[in-house]
Amino acid sequence: MKRIKHIAIICMIIMPLADVRASEVIDFGIIYEITSSTTLKAVGVVSSNKSLLDIPDTVVFRDRKFAVTEIGREAFASINSVVRVRIPETVTKIGDNPFGISGNGANCIEVSLPSKLREIPTNCFSGFSNLKTVKLPDSLRIIGNNAFSGCSSLTSITIPEQVTDIGEAAFKGCKGLSELTIPANVQKLWYNAFEACDKLTSVTVLCNSAIFETSVFARCSLLKEIRFVGTVTSIGARSFAGCVSLEELSLPDGLKEIGYEAFLNCTSLKHIYIPNSVSAIYMGAFMGCESLEEINLPVSMIILSGDVLNGCKKIQMLTIPENVKGIAPRTIDGCSSLRQLVLRSEEMIYIEDGVFSQKNYDNVELVVPTGMLQQYQQAEGWKNFKTISEEEVTDRQIVVTLRVDPFGSVKVDGQVYEAGTRSITLPANQPVAFEVAADETHVISRAEHKREWGVDQYSEKVKTGTLTIPEVSNGDSFVFQFENGAADIDILQTDKGKVTIHARKNHTYRFMVMPEEGWQINSVTWNGEDMTPKIKPNAYVETPVVIANSVLQVAVEKSLSAIPSLSPNRLKVHAQGECLYIENADKGEIVNIYGTDGTLIKTLMGNGSTLTTTLKRNHVYLIKTKQKTVKILL
Repeated sequence: MKRIKHIAIICMIIMPLADVRASEVIDFGIIYEITSSTTLKAVGVVSSNKSLLDIPDTVVFRDRKFAVTEIGREAFASINSVVRVRIPETVTKIGDNPFGISGNGANCIEVSLPSKLREIPTNCFSGFSNLKTVKLPDSLRIIGNNAFSGCSSLTSITIPEQVTDIGEAAFKGCKGLSELTIPANVQKLWYNAFEACDKLTSVTVLCNSAIFETSVFARCSLLKEIRFVGTVTSIGARSFAGCVSLEELSLPDGLKEIGYEAFLNCTSLKHIYIPNSVSAIYMGAFMGCESLEEINLPVSMIILSGDVLNGCKKIQMLTIPENVKGIAPRTIDGCSSLRQLVLRSEEMIYIEDGVFSQKNYDNVELVVPTGMLQQYQQAEGWKNFKTISEEEVTDRQIVVTLRVDPFGSVKVDGQVYEAGTRSITLPANQPVAFEVAADETHVISRAEHKREWGVDQYSEKVKTGTLTIPEVSNGDSFVFQFENGAADIDILQTDKGKVTIHARKNHTYRFMVMPEEGWQINSVTWNGEDMTPKIKPNAYVETPVVIANSVLQVAVEKSLSAIPSLSPNRLKVHAQGECLYIENADKGEIVNIYGTDGTLIKTLMGNGSTLTTTLKRNHVYLIKTKQKTVKILL
C-alpha cells in the first residue's frame, strides 16, 4: 500500500509539468509554443488585424515566467498590414518568411531588431516598401535571401562588420539606397544581391577575399563609382551589367576571373584597369561597352574568349599579352575604330575561323614580335591582314602567385609583400630573388615553389633569408611560411625551483649570476656543458645558440666565511685525495656528512675505530655528530 501512495505522489508532481509543455500560450493576441521549461517561440497571431506588433521579452503563464527567444516560420504571415514591429532583446532566432511572402509589410514604417540576432532569414522584410531605415545589430553574421528585397523606401543601410554572407536578392530593388559599404568579413555576395538599386551611386568594397555571384549590382543605372579597398577573387556573370553611369573602374589585385557578360552594356565605361592576377575573362565580359577607349589585358591570360570586346567602338589599339595561346571568334567584332593589333607571344597564337572580319584585315595593322613576321604572313587566318609589321619585345612578363603567411614578409624586385596571397608580375626569362624576413619572434619554416610539373622545396636554403630561383614560369606559385622562433630556457637552481624564459631560437643571450650575501657560485651548466670556468660573480656571460628545450643550471653554495664557528669537540677529521678519515667517533654514534647547501650526502655509524669514505674533491663538507660539527675542504 505504501508503494502505491509513492507512485501517486510522483504522478501528481510530474503531470502538471507535462501539461504545461503540451500547451499553447496566448498572450496579448500572440500565440506561442513552449520550447523548454523557460522559453517560448512565437508561432502566430489570434487576429490578422494587428498593425502594431510588439513582442514582449517575457510572458507569464501559470505563474511561471517564460522568455520569448524565437519567432517561428511564417509566424505573422496572416497579418494583413503591420505598421510597426518590435522584436525583443531576448530573441536570437527568426524563422523564414516571418511575415509571409505576399507583401504584408508594405505599410510598415518601423522595425526594431534585437542586439543578439545572428541571421536575418529568407524573406524576412521582403516587400516592406515604406520602411525607410533599419538598424542591423552588430552581432549579425548572415543576411538571408530576399531579406530586404523590394524595400524601395530604404534610404540607407549599414552592414555590420561581422557579416559574412549577403544572400540572393537580399537588397534587390531597394531603390532609395544611394551609398553602400561592403565590410571586410563578407565572403560572398549572392545572386542579384543589390540588383536594380536605381539610386545607388557609390559602392566601397572592403572585403578581404570575396566572391561576387551573378548580377550582384546589375541594372544599378546611377552607379558611378566602385571603390575596391580590399580584394575580390571573382566577379560573376553580369555582376555590373547595365550599369550605364559607370565611367572608370580599377579592379583589385587578387581578382582571378571576370565572368560572362560581367560589364555588359556599361555604355559610359571609358577606362578600366585589370590586374595581372586575372587569368580568365569569359565571353562577352565587356560586350557593348561602346565608350571604352582602352583596356589592358592581363599578362596571365591564356585564352581570349569570344565576344569579350564585341561592340567596343572606340578602342583604337589592342595588345594581346605574351601568354595568350588562342583567340576565340567575335572577340573584336564591332571594334570599328581598331587600327592596330599588337601580339607579344613568342609562340604562334591559334585562332578559329571567324575571329577577324574583312574590315579588320583591311583597316588593322598587325604587329608581331621580331623574327615571326614570315610565320604570320603564311599562317591561315593571319596572312589576310594587308599590313603586317614586326617589332622587338624586350619587356615580356610573367605572373606568379605569391603566398606569404603571417609573421613575416618577402621582398621581390624591390617590393615588400606582407601576409596574404596575391599575383605579382615579374620579368620573363630572368632569375628571381626572394628576400625572406621573419618578425622578432618567428623563423622561416617553409619555402615552396609549385610548378606545372611538381613542387620544389627550398626550406633549408632559405634559412639564410634569400632564395634565388634561376627559372620561373608563368603561372608558378610560391609559398613562404613561418613558425614560432622562440624556445624555452629552463633555469634551474638546486633546491630553489625553476624559472622558464621564452627566448628566440638560433640566438645567443647574456646572463648574470648574482649569489646572495653569504653564498658563492658552485657550478653553472648549459645543456650539460660546464660553463663554471667562464662565470664571474655579477658579470655577464653569453650563452651558446638557443635550441629547443635548452637548460641553464646554476648551483650556489655557502661561502666559507658564512659557515659559523664550530663548537670544540673530540672529533678528528682529515683528508687525503678523495678519502675522508674520521677519528674518535663512538661505537654506534651516527655521523652525517652534508654539503654547504644543507644537502645530506652520506650517513656513517661509528665503530670505535677510524671511519673512511670517499667524496668529490674541491668541495666543502660539514661532518656532524650529535651537537658536534667539523668543516673540511677536500
